[in-house]
Amino acid sequence: SIATGLYPHQNRYWENSLALDGRTPTWMKRARESGSTVAGIGKFHFRNGEDDNGFSEEIAPMHIAEGVGELIGLLRGSGEEPVRGGLWDLYTRRTGVGEPTSYQQYDRVITGHAIDWIRARAGRESDRPWVLAVHYVSAHAPYTVPQDLFDTLADWAQRRGIPGPWMWMGIGHDAPATTAPERLRFDAALV
Repeated sequence: SIATGLYPHQNRYWENSLALDGRTPTWMKRARESGSTVAGIGKFHFRNGEDDNGFSEEIAPMHIAEGVGELIGLLRGSGEEPVRGGLWDLYTRRTGVGEPTSYQQYDRVITGHAIDWIRARAGRESDRPWVLAVHYVSAHAPYTVPQDLFDTLADWAQRRGIPGPWMWMGIGHDAPATTAPERLRFDAALV
């Protein structure tokens, strides 16, 4: 919806099993066609880099694995979906204080590319406008934070009277009352 400006029921991309494939008009294409340089860095929910995703350049792109989205997610709520214990572990046991994940390491690469891209344009005179879309992957589990940052957050919370102890919890899009714990799917985590 962010790329197309349309609601999912209008753009027909309403599930993670459906990937943008270059056929749908997007704001990136409109900006590029109007003469802007449109660069994208990082995680895209597109089928691949061969499709016209609307960018003048894609830097360090991560597209949907094998060009196919999460097909198993289509079974959600049908009672036929397989138990995915790895996801439960990903969202519960592997969330909290810990070492940086591969996603966080990739996000640092994305940040470095974004800084370099902007610095390369700093102070340049140009009549041509530009757009830089930076897409991070750490919006996905596992959600970990280094101990020093967690301690900083805990100190901040304590100074504001927010009681501890703090725990990590997921924000799910399946109903815990009707979905077995090993089948729950989450999108975010809070401290």
